Amino acid sequence: MGMGTLMVEARSADEALPIDGATIIIRNQDEQKEITTDGNGQSAVFQIEAPDRERTLSPDIPTPHYSTVEVLVSKPGFVTNIIKNVPIFDGVDAYLPVHMLPEADGYPKTETYDIPKPAVEEGGPRMMMAPSEPNVPAMAADPPDPPQSRALNEVFIPDYITVHLGKPNDYARNLRVPFAEYIKNVTASEIYPTWPRNSILANIHAIVSFTLNRIYTEWYRSRGFPFDITNSTINPQRLYAL
Repeated sequence: MGMGTLMVEARSADEALPIDGATIIIRNQDEQKEITTDGNGQSAVFQIEAPDRERTLSPDIPTPHYSTVEVLVSKPGFVTNIIKNVPIFDGVDAYLPVHMLPEADGYPKTETYDIPKPAVEEGGPRMMMAPSEPNVPAMAADPPDPPQSRALNEVFIPDYITVHLGKPNDYARNLRVPFAEYIKNVTASEIYPTWPRNSILANIHAIVSFTLNRIYTEWYRSRGFPFDITNSTINPQRLYAL
């Protein structure tokens, strides 16, 4: 077995305020560790066993390629966050930012997030859902306007990107996240961090190119949707974010 590390950071107010004294519980099938955050909202660095790094470098080696833990973050007055299946890789220092919302009447006391497996494990191509494909969710959103062929005057790197947390026609939250965070999180949900540097860079270039294409062509906005991209796993990219 190898060893990876995990550090958790708890913040609020759009990441502006660190949460001091939040309780962090990290657990798996074998053990449970508990600590509180410091004045910077950060936990201590946890050391966690993980399968050897070499297992992630060949498609012929069966899973598991990494270990997983469940992370619980809580503090009185804030919504408790439970993040399941946080991946831990041998030789990788993992960082988990957690955005904590103040408790409010009528809202859940606990938010649970389940991190999906990296796309590299799913196998088979994932095709972009054509806008004309039928999609009848249990609660369908209002039908979008007819698509219009258009593009922005120039390609630009936005500071933020608006991501729809579901299929295009689903009722779901629209999350506005920093563009760099979006690219980082998509990369983390697609491939392994243990791959050679050039392999990681090639994937990042592909992710950035695809994302900028959706922004430049206003792929969703020209169809009446109020977002730039979706995190649906039926699409080529998805958001790995909290």
